[in-house]
Amino acid sequence: MQSWAILLILCSASLVLADLQCTYFAGILREQVNNEVREEITHLCRLGNGQKYTLPYQLSQELSDVLISGSSRLECVGMEIDEENDEIRVVSDEPLIHVLPDKKSSIYRFIDDSPTNVERSVLVVRIKSSDGRREPSYTKERLNEVIFSDSRNVNSFAFQYKKCSNGKLRFVPGTLEEPMGVPGVVDMVISENFDNLHFDRAMERRVNDLFAKEIAPMNSYDHIIFCLPRNMENKFLAFAIKNDNVSYYADPWCGKLSGTMHEIGHNLGLSHSGEWGNQEYDDESDSMGLGYNRFHGPKKCFNGQKFWYFDWFPNQKVSITSEMLPWSGSLGAFVDVDLDEDIPVVLRVGKLYLVYNRKSKHNREVNEKADMVTVVTADSPSSTSWMLAGLSSRSGSSSTFETTTEFAGEVLTITLEVCQMVNGNVDTSDYAEMVIRTSDQELACPSTSPSLAPLAPSPIPQTAPETEPPIFKTSPLSCVPNGSVCGTDDDCCLPTSRCSDEYTSVCEPEANVVGGTMFSVSSGGGRGGMQRLRSNGRKLGRFR
Repeated sequence: MQSWAILLILCSASLVLADLQCTYFAGILREQVNNEVREEITHLCRLGNGQKYTLPYQLSQELSDVLISGSSRLECVGMEIDEENDEIRVVSDEPLIHVLPDKKSSIYRFIDDSPTNVERSVLVVRIKSSDGRREPSYTKERLNEVIFSDSRNVNSFAFQYKKCSNGKLRFVPGTLEEPMGVPGVVDMVISENFDNLHFDRAMERRVNDLFAKEIAPMNSYDHIIFCLPRNMENKFLAFAIKNDNVSYYADPWCGKLSGTMHEIGHNLGLSHSGEWGNQEYDDESDSMGLGYNRFHGPKKCFNGQKFWYFDWFPNQKVSITSEMLPWSGSLGAFVDVDLDEDIPVVLRVGKLYLVYNRKSKHNREVNEKADMVTVVTADSPSSTSWMLAGLSSRSGSSSTFETTTEFAGEVLTITLEVCQMVNGNVDTSDYAEMVIRTSDQELACPSTSPSLAPLAPSPIPQTAPETEPPIFKTSPLSCVPNGSVCGTDDDCCLPTSRCSDEYTSVCEPEANVVGGTMFSVSSGGGRGGMQRLRSNGRKLGRFR
């Protein structure tokens, strides 16, 4: 059996002459095959020339918990590049790996350590086959709208991130040297007919090489969204690289809000959001959990751990240490962050993260634990988070949750109690009154004040109904009108229509459709950490 020597080097100098040096990246691939969705984590290393190669399988398994995507540097001895298979292969009986210090310790490497007032460029690339038979369903105009529009009626990808970040993170159309007919969106023709192709490392390389040759260097934009043609053989869903600038989408997912919010989240360094005791995607309060096959929704943001990671509200987040317990205070709704700068909107208690998940404004379509204080746990701000509980006082009495968490190496049992939830007005924030204490401390909720009104649903802003122009898709002669039998959403002529059942139904307006098929993760294994997901027969087609 091959022996490995893996060293964590704490100095910047290498101890031996390395055969190659590279930066580690984690790629997340999702495919749907025969009604099953499979996920595979691909461990990659990028050389100085920008090319990425797959790391040896055993190495990736042993180091997956040590390496940080986009930051960890490796020096490899006894290995070489296999160009034909796009991988790094072992050529020695005793391969040696040096894991060097990270380039930057800050989690904000991707935005140069400046978490606020950031503007990031995005170029959307429609990939077409040279024979003209394969292209994405969406026109350039349509993609410009669903990615960049600043209209509340459209609720684009850029608009939703802007609202969730309170204007701190803004995505703008990327530009080229020559004039662009549609801002931020270009076509790229590839010499493949896609009839018998599926997305893999080789195809990723062909797409990237062609982009660098015909459009611009890969590092010219903060994010590149590749929209692949419809009806590819294996129906893969998406592929994104954590802490990198590229993401790839099967048609029609590059036009779906859940798809872009989720995959660009990976680009920005986010991990998944799961439900404790269930699966890694089951937190539906967060865009890094389950998603939906919808154009403009659901309108929701993130859980407390993700907000803490992004640091969009640096003056309204509080880290509660064990020395500060017992603690009592207010937790404001993050959707009202601009109404009261004196109320925190994110709490960190050991390894727990709390937000008031108010179902209002840009979070008004949140799918889980709406109008509750949500509690998630995570080992770090950038690791996978796990939903533990949702607390509410809507029944007229306080609600509590007891759990253990770690404070600087000390594990304590603590109780989180929501005393009451208070509805503000147009000028003041909605908030929850809370008490946090250890198991041996006593701190009761204060008596309810008559001046504190019970929680009532916040009015949804009065806007024009969200409608889409009746623009036909790119191949109107091969599509079917509303009321006709369809196989998938792509068969419907109007972008406002969906196939009411994924296999046997008719095209009808999107507002009338409950959904397609939901997939849930089941245990799996295999190379690259592949997981198999099975259909559980529920409605609402949800993006993974």
